[in-house]
Amino acid sequence: MKDFFKYTLASITGFFLVLFLMFMLGIVLLIGVMSSSESEVVIAKPTVLHLKLSGQLSERSFDNPIKNLLFSEEPEVSLEDVLNSIKKAKNNEFIKGIYIESANMSASFASLEAIRTALLDFKSTEKFIIAYGDAYSQGEYYL
Repeated sequence: MKDFFKYTLASITGFFLVLFLMFMLGIVLLIGVMSSSESEVVIAKPTVLHLKLSGQLSERSFDNPIKNLLFSEEPEVSLEDVLNSIKKAKNNEFIKGIYIESANMSASFASLEAIRTALLDFKSTEKFIIAYGDAYSQGEYYL
């Protein structure tokens, strides 16, 4: 009978310990989701849009709060975000130009063509575009 109470108490203690750990993990995830919410970007009067094009270029971006908790060093760049940024920069009178910093970007030629078309449309407003990179691939050179 003494072993029965010992194992029952151990099971109840384990249950509450796991419940407490799951509660703490839930709080950490909730804080991570809340801290990753988008905030309003304030643009100074004369400014330049800095595009860092590196890594894998995906078609669309999606919010992944767990990836934010893992402190991923390289942010994921999406074609949708790049095109929206160029379009917003074209229509914003405070942005005077675009500075493109490219390093080892991997993208399809269709995606590069879409970015190039958006940049040519941006250039039609007579704003400047400057590109820099240590070494260009053929796709980056085309861009």
